[in-house]
Amino acid sequence: MDIIQLRSGAPQEIFEELSALDKACVGAEGWSADGFRCEAEKENGIVLYIPGNSRPAALICGYTALGEANITSVAVAPEHRRKGLASKLMERFIALLPPGTENIFLEVRESNYPAVTLYQSFGFEAAGLRRDFYRDPVENAIVMVKAMAREAIRLQEATPKMAAQIDEMAAEFPVGKMTATPDPDRIPGLDRLEEFSGAAEWIGHLRSSDKYKCFISVRERDGKAVGAVFITPDLRDDDEDLDFASNIGYSVRPSMQGLGYGKAQLELALDKAREMGLKTVRLICRDINLPSKRTIISCGGAYIDTIYGDESGMHIERYDITL
Repeated sequence: MDIIQLRSGAPQEIFEELSALDKACVGAEGWSADGFRCEAEKENGIVLYIPGNSRPAALICGYTALGEANITSVAVAPEHRRKGLASKLMERFIALLPPGTENIFLEVRESNYPAVTLYQSFGFEAAGLRRDFYRDPVENAIVMVKAMAREAIRLQEATPKMAAQIDEMAAEFPVGKMTATPDPDRIPGLDRLEEFSGAAEWIGHLRSSDKYKCFISVRERDGKAVGAVFITPDLRDDDEDLDFASNIGYSVRPSMQGLGYGKAQLELALDKAREMGLKTVRLICRDINLPSKRTIISCGGAYIDTIYGDESGMHIERYDITL
């Protein structure tokens, strides 16, 4: 199911439907249509929903301010519960938070055990109690908070069992992404995947070669693929033009960017490079790719120079990291 983010100019009808869903789930104190519209029109507001057959199936609403985020409403229509829709909305909400967000807050009914369990699975913890916060019926609210320290990830070698997850991750990257090659279909960390029919065939090719290794970073909490790392010990095996070769290529899937995974993934990749016996690694990035540049520098990258690719028309910055 698609997740739709509402912005200014969305039809009033959809806000009326969101209000009806919210009130059906939490009672008369649920948000009004104008309340949802107000949040959608704010620059710092986030209103997401998943369409159903005739009405919204699920929604999440919140806002950000001063380094914190607040989730003000989560609702799933009864006929769409137990399908993981709330989890999908929560993941997208977190992915949309601006870099530097430190905490996420929410309130939940004390008796709403399924919701409490869901929030706990995302790292939320009880931080307090608001007595008689809810009115229909009267009930306490548990205040929960999630500290946005990055979630633990690990690197594991790409295997045929991971093919479906890799294909799903690759599909998130749009044409024209920040690459250091003239080929807009090439994804760093999933090098040359575009040349094969899919991840299963690509993985078979990788496992038959001893020139490079591909690792997928997965989230410890649920085993979901976060990104990919491609390590080539010998620069001569990475690129026809040695000037543009790199020992490590990496990427984080777009829906999980801005959450600190890039640095964590590169740190793990450097550990793998040490295990392979490398003493220094070369990394490259486009001069306009500021997030990648910051990640490389934060992991000890020393700027070497900037070179220009006649074929690609791109300026490429080169960095070395001593291990």
